[in-house]
Amino acid sequence: MSSLHLMMIIGALLVTQPAPATPSKEQTPPSQTTTPETANEADATVRWGEVTGENVYVRSGPSTNYYPVTKVSSGVRVRVYETLHDWVAIEPPTGCYSLVSKEYVDPSNDGEGVINADRVWVRVGSDLSGGPYYAKQTQLRKGQSVTLQGELGDYYRIPPPAGSRLWISEQFIRLLPAGTENTTPAAVTTTQPGEQPDSADETAAQTLPPAPSTTHITKTDLREQIKVIEGELKTEFEKPIESRDLKKLIERFGPLTTQEDDREAKLYAEKRIEQLQRVEARMEMILKIRELNRKMETERQQFQKERSQLQPPPIPLEREFAVRGKLVKSYAYTNPVAGRQRYRLLDINSGDEHTLAYVEIPPDSTIQVDNFLGRYVGVRATGQVLLEGSVDPVVVYTAAELVILEQPISNQTTPVN
Repeated sequence: MSSLHLMMIIGALLVTQPAPATPSKEQTPPSQTTTPETANEADATVRWGEVTGENVYVRSGPSTNYYPVTKVSSGVRVRVYETLHDWVAIEPPTGCYSLVSKEYVDPSNDGEGVINADRVWVRVGSDLSGGPYYAKQTQLRKGQSVTLQGELGDYYRIPPPAGSRLWISEQFIRLLPAGTENTTPAAVTTTQPGEQPDSADETAAQTLPPAPSTTHITKTDLREQIKVIEGELKTEFEKPIESRDLKKLIERFGPLTTQEDDREAKLYAEKRIEQLQRVEARMEMILKIRELNRKMETERQQFQKERSQLQPPPIPLEREFAVRGKLVKSYAYTNPVAGRQRYRLLDINSGDEHTLAYVEIPPDSTIQVDNFLGRYVGVRATGQVLLEGSVDPVVVYTAAELVILEQPISNQTTPVN
């Protein structure tokens, strides 16, 4: 049999082999055998997609079984790669990070680290999930350097390595025509578990917009100049908003917009200036709001301080007591009335000391009446009734408390009917 015939037979057998079944999303649980890092990366063409929904989850893998990493909203453009089971692989948006086990990193004092083993897995970090971080992205080799951005449990946070992928549902992505540039930087919304997300303006002011590509800039000196400015820009964004000075960096890009040696460098600078001016406007707005909040808080604290120092006006003596007078015994109530004791209260300002009212002592009262007889007292009462059946109706006060007032009164009293 000739070699040509043999090749034809083999080709026919390959063509007639059945295609592998495509698993559904439910058949793709998070595991080490079916993970995003195994997706096809053969297509190196740069494509951009635009998000078409609000607060769309970006996930750590191509399925709702994978934990969410961040959120993006309508109009945001992301770099896209392949599609897998109705999910689109994208480049991690700005603000995302990866995780590598501390066991396999030798940290240094300059914030860098060195991988100390071969084929160390990098996992997808998330501020929307409290772990476990089971989604894998790529592998690092022994001796490879990584930038350490902090710690998260048993992991170091690092920037997503080259080739890292995150995933977004295909229904929320509109693919843009080939050759479209990323003119709308992705703004990342992150949330700590149990917290509410910051406003879009606050997030945009805190985050350095992703820089345009420098791939097509042909002048090496201009590319190096841009690299230096971008380094200064990154340092500036590490400062608090109150301490940043974006104007000087915007001015640094100015000469690049007027040169004619490299059109791509000119477009780069123009775009960067536009981005930074938008961030600067948001920063100014946020600083004004913070200042207003500080003033309001200062005024609130001053108001509370002044309010706490205010004392209620003293209650007039007349309002402290239901009635005042000289307390004496009464022949009319020599014996308790249904277990109650009643006493006369006399008006000492009248010549005949006529009866102002009767004072009733409840059976369960602890008042020692003998200590108040013949004295000028004030009566605090829990109730009162009108005693009828006599020529002049008299009020009977149920005493809660008797108080001897400052005016001394003679103890000698003459009980009367």
